[in-house]
Amino acid sequence: MSSIKCIIFDLDGTIVDSIEAHYLALNDAIKKILGIEMTFSFFETYFGMETYELLEMFKRKMNIEIDDEVKRRISEFKNKIFNNYIEYVKLNKDILDFLKYIRNKRIKTAIFTVSSREEVTLILERLKILHFFDKIVTKNDVVKLKPNPEGLFIILESLKVEKENTIYIGDKEIDKETAKNANISFYQVGKDFNNFMELVELLNL
Repeated sequence: MSSIKCIIFDLDGTIVDSIEAHYLALNDAIKKILGIEMTFSFFETYFGMETYELLEMFKRKMNIEIDDEVKRRISEFKNKIFNNYIEYVKLNKDILDFLKYIRNKRIKTAIFTVSSREEVTLILERLKILHFFDKIVTKNDVVKLKPNPEGLFIILESLKVEKENTIYIGDKEIDKETAKNANISFYQVGKDFNNFMELVELLNL
């Protein structure tokens, strides 16, 4: 029998394919406020970063001035118009079957993401999977972002589970680093497994 009592997921790139929606919303916000565009290839390289951090990389790339007030305006406008692109967000393969399976096994579930609570709620409600999660921690709930493990520790405390009985699933190296910093086992989408139902056998769930 598996000792796993809690599975924590990253959201974007793990539970959902949302890169196009996030890019279109952010690029529209940048166009409106700065009058320039961000290429998809640049966005793809840094996708998974919190918006302020991504804008800092964009500032250096373009050699332009983007202060914190401008970053705030861009981030807020992106959140405001994100719903316009929600149709581009899709569930990743087998994730729905996996969520149903682990809920049946009474395994607690959570999300830790650098996306905003507004965006996360919109995505989960639109895809009708919000009810699958016992705890959701977003960038709005932490002081320090990934790879700082603050969000993971908030989840462990809230759900009253030990890190030895918990795994974190993500798709990026920053997720791996976050899990390592929390001393929590990590499984990476596309490297440790290709579809979620493989985890049933891999983890002896």
